[in-house]
Amino acid sequence: MTGVFPPSARAVAAQLLVWAVVASAGWDYSENGADWGRKGYGLCAGDGQFSQQSPIDLPLRSVEPTGLRKVFLKYPPLDTTFSLYNNGHSLAFTLPEAYNAGFGFVPEEADLQGENAAVYRAWQVSFHAPSEHTLAGRRLPLEIQIVHQRVTGGEELAVVSVLFEEDSAMHSPFLDALLADGLPTQLWHDTQVNLVRSAKGSSSDDQLGLQALLTNSPFFAYEGSLTTPPCETGVRRFVRLKTQTASPGQIQSFKEALLAVGRPRGNYRVQPTNSTAGNVVLVGAVDTIGGSTSSAVDGAERAEDLHALVGGQGALDREVIANNPRLGEIRYNDSPELQNAKEEYKQAQVGYAAAQSAKDEATSQFNEAQAMYSSAQGTVAKIALKMKVVESQNTMRGMDGSLRMAKQKLDTAANDLLTVWRADRETDHSVGGIAELPTTSAIPTEFGSMKVATTVQPYSAGQHFGKTQLAIGPLEYPEPTVSLPRGLAASPFSKHGGAQTQVTVGSGPMHSEAAPLTRLAPNLRQFDGPDGYVKMPYRSGSASLVELSHDHRLSPELGLAEHPSPGRARLLARGPGRR
Repeated sequence: MTGVFPPSARAVAAQLLVWAVVASAGWDYSENGADWGRKGYGLCAGDGQFSQQSPIDLPLRSVEPTGLRKVFLKYPPLDTTFSLYNNGHSLAFTLPEAYNAGFGFVPEEADLQGENAAVYRAWQVSFHAPSEHTLAGRRLPLEIQIVHQRVTGGEELAVVSVLFEEDSAMHSPFLDALLADGLPTQLWHDTQVNLVRSAKGSSSDDQLGLQALLTNSPFFAYEGSLTTPPCETGVRRFVRLKTQTASPGQIQSFKEALLAVGRPRGNYRVQPTNSTAGNVVLVGAVDTIGGSTSSAVDGAERAEDLHALVGGQGALDREVIANNPRLGEIRYNDSPELQNAKEEYKQAQVGYAAAQSAKDEATSQFNEAQAMYSSAQGTVAKIALKMKVVESQNTMRGMDGSLRMAKQKLDTAANDLLTVWRADRETDHSVGGIAELPTTSAIPTEFGSMKVATTVQPYSAGQHFGKTQLAIGPLEYPEPTVSLPRGLAASPFSKHGGAQTQVTVGSGPMHSEAAPLTRLAPNLRQFDGPDGYVKMPYRSGSASLVELSHDHRLSPELGLAEHPSPGRARLLARGPGRR
């Protein structure tokens, strides 16, 4: 066999075999991202200045509104058919090049035309079930993430998320359109979607489009990262404050499809325990098509109302603990104080469960006594049963008091546990067996803050919102890379009309008419597709992590050169046809 291939070909074949092995052990959701850092996937470890990792828990209390900038939304009706596809990690679709939509993050609408305006164009949409972000410790059943790239000024990414609640009385027209032909449940299969509701649909009442999905609510805003490897940092994160609603059937369809690509718990990344992302603020939003405005101040008041609705701080503390497995078990390297706090919380949980069970039993006996009294015949029988009703009622009230006391004890234990845990994180830097970063202060950036080891004094996030630029992680993106349109002509708010469709792949330009760009990776710098191989970006100065396409097919063409030919690049851009 050694005489069959020249040395260079044998070397290429050996390298392909290595790549295949790496790909077969590619990233997945088996630990919901907790293993990505130790496996060396890009910036997912969140070390040093790249510690602002997403997702995070979004607070409902004391979140600061800011009026320095607003989100100006412009997502016209999407009247062309697109492919919703299964990439093995999510369901996703790439917006057509001719579709120019997005948002601006500026003080006033007139600022959208500036050459350095913070204007972002939408390109890729993905789905996560359950949600990656949590709302006051509560994980919702579905999250949609829309990835944008800045077109004027900087070139960072921005992700806009929408959280979904389940409501048997509601129905989501947007999800309905995606479900019309069924969801693609097999790897790299797709279905065709058209969001056009009818010939009478207009930009102001298009209930199927992205504009209706995003408007009429302020947004949480903070600085974070992408939530899939290589977890690029320097990403603007916006999460719609008001949740959208969908029917149980709609939610279940997405949950089943996304569980299949995110086993065993779903395709969400757990919140990194060493993340310094935070300093969440609320920003107002303007519907530039329909004209409505959502105030950040009103949003802060709504957040407080939601906080009260879900049961106050005690309930939120308990949900935070429930969503953090490290707080649910005693570990060998816990401090004595943390071990004691965990034990106290466990005992309080047992006591609360016992009190709840006793209250339920007392309530059942009271209801039974009342029913017997109501159906009793004769005065003597009613008198005897009346005494039983009073007795059972007194017992029920006593159990109700015991339950309140048990709840207070549980709330106190939850608060104590979180207080000790946070204190240990600040002093020990190794709580729960995960290396923690030193306590940091905040440096004002374009919104929120970027935390690094520094002595800068604490500040109000709202006062410094919108001041400086974000740093983007040092990642190398192997060829073929994608460069999306930038500049005023590519802006959703361009006065020239239409969309700039020039896309650069590697070193050569091509136009959308020749090679429609149908599948982009969430980082918007690479393709997402099985035709050819896709190398995972790697940190500068480190060994490259290489990943083949998800179906791991080694076509003969891969052995001809290190990178696909221009024709191959066009195939990558175009993606496979409908299957």
